[in-house]
Amino acid sequence: MKQGVVREVTYDRDVAALAVVGAGMAGTPGTGGRIFSAIGRAGINMMMISQGSSEVNVSFVVKGGDGKRALQVLHDEFRLSENSDD
Repeated sequence: MKQGVVREVTYDRDVAALAVVGAGMAGTPGTGGRIFSAIGRAGINMMMISQGSSEVNVSFVVKGGDGKRALQVLHDEFRLSENSDD
């Protein structure tokens, strides 16, 4: 490995990583927009965003103190807390 390629490494300790996962996300327009819009409306800043090539998950990192609220916002946006009659 060539010396001096990496100048500096920084990190944050107080973060929360969340992932929205579902087979129905692949090829469904607007899912990413709903995720980002809901989190933005709640005033939560995403520090990092990642999506796999399979399009079945979107992962992101927020400040640790925003983690629970971000999770609730997503549950509300996608109505995940509602009981289904399936």
